Amino acid sequence: MKTIRSSIAFSTCAALLAGCAHPARVSDSVKLKDEQGVIVYRMSCGPQVAWVEFYRSGQSSAGFFSGFNRAGALLCQEGVQTQRVKAGRYFIGKIGYTSWIYIAENEAMTFVVTPGKLNYIGHIGLPSSLKQERGRILVLISDPVVRDKSAEAEGWLNAEQGSLRRYEFTKALAQAPAKVGEQRRAVDQGKTP
Repeated sequence: MKTIRSSIAFSTCAALLAGCAHPARVSDSVKLKDEQGVIVYRMSCGPQVAWVEFYRSGQSSAGFFSGFNRAGALLCQEGVQTQRVKAGRYFIGKIGYTSWIYIAENEAMTFVVTPGKLNYIGHIGLPSSLKQERGRILVLISDPVVRDKSAEAEGWLNAEQGSLRRYEFTKALAQAPAKVGEQRRAVDQGKTP
């Protein structure tokens, strides 16, 4: 029984890691359902941050198993990325790499997806820094920053995913959390550099 559980756990981890190898990209042949839109974005992150998870408004992002309820993930990778998402309001509820932190909806960056459209949510920067404290390395994560580089995103769409241009491109920039400027202590790796 242990061998089966280990094999399933290994297979699950391998599948998750394989999914993280390439930036997100909607298939060129996608036909959106009535309640779906596409998010267009770019993520850049500081050290020891690899991804954020986003959740539908009203859902909790807290708890070990909350990832099963996430709406999607934004990967910290080079280049513009696209994902098909159900229409609605979302918030960035978890930030992580080797460890993670939860963010309550009322303190999180939010964005809205309009159905049948290419929703440009921005070029999102997630600054972080490393700090050594009492022999441990801490990762301090600042609030996300959104920049409007919609011309760059549209240029990329025209060059790389021109077939998606059948859908209207709209600026739907993610909104900063109400409480900004606070550093979040995210990762305590328990090792020295």
